[in-house]
Amino acid sequence: MNYLPLLHIAEEAARAAGQHALQVAASTPSEYKSPDQIVTQADRDCQALIIQKIITHCPGHGFIGEEGEHGQLFRQEPAGTEPLWWVIDPIDGTRNYANKALNFAVSIALLRDGLPVVGVIYDPSTNQLFSAAIDGPARRNGQPIQCRSEALDSNSQVAISGNYNPPLPSYVARFLERFVCMNLGSAALHYAWVAAGAYSAAFSLKVKLWDIAAGALICQRAGARITDLQDQPVFPCDCRGYRGQPIPLLIAGSTAHRQLINLIQPMNDR
Repeated sequence: MNYLPLLHIAEEAARAAGQHALQVAASTPSEYKSPDQIVTQADRDCQALIIQKIITHCPGHGFIGEEGEHGQLFRQEPAGTEPLWWVIDPIDGTRNYANKALNFAVSIALLRDGLPVVGVIYDPSTNQLFSAAIDGPARRNGQPIQCRSEALDSNSQVAISGNYNPPLPSYVARFLERFVCMNLGSAALHYAWVAAGAYSAAFSLKVKLWDIAAGALICQRAGARITDLQDQPVFPCDCRGYRGQPIPLLIAGSTAHRQLINLIQPMNDR
C-alpha cells in the first residue's frame, strides 16, 4: 500500500487544525471534563475539522479521537473491510492552550492492523511539521531527522510527561538525579523533539493512544526504540477494544533506551 497520499492528507489536516487553534486561542471557552482534564471548544472544533478532511478522502476509515461526548473518547468504526483507524489528538497540550501558553501540537496517526503507518505532529506556534510513513524517513518540514544515538550523561535532556500521584516511583527520582528533565506540557512535542535529536529520550506513564500513536512512528522512523516500561512492544494496539487506558511509554535511541530500562528495572529488582 502506498502511504504517501495518506501522509499528505494527514499533514494537510494537521496544518488546518493547528492554524484554526491559533486563530481562536484568545477567545475559545474551556471547561473541565473531569477533575484533572480540561477541554476547550477549539479541541472539539479542531477534531471535527480533521475528521471531515480525512473522511473526504477516506470515507471507509475508522476514527479514535480524544474528544467524544460526556468526556469520553470519540469512536467511529471502519465502514470498510480494512482495519484502518485514524487516531487523533486535536490539541495535545490543552492545559497550556487553555491558559494561553501556546505550546501545543496537533497529533494525527493512521493505524493498520493496530500498527502506526502514518504519523504527523504539527506545532502551529513555530510552524514545524514532523511526519513519517512506515515506508519512509522521519522528517521535520520536509528534511530528514534522526534521533540521538549516544549514551546518556548528566547533560542529556529527558522529557517526562504528566503528573504522578504519590508515592513517586523510585525510577523518576533516578531520572531527576541523573539527567536534565523537561516537561513541555505536550507529550507529542516531546516525541517530536526526540525524533529530531533535540531530546535524548521521552518517558510517559499515563498517556493515551492519541498522545503517542503519531510520535511513536515518527520516532521509530528516526531510529528510536519504542517500548513500555518492561521493555515490551507497545504496538500493535487493539483499536477496536481501546477505551482510553493509559499506556506507559519509553522512547529513546537504543543505547539510551537500555540505560533507562536499567534505571526503571534495576537488575536486582528483576
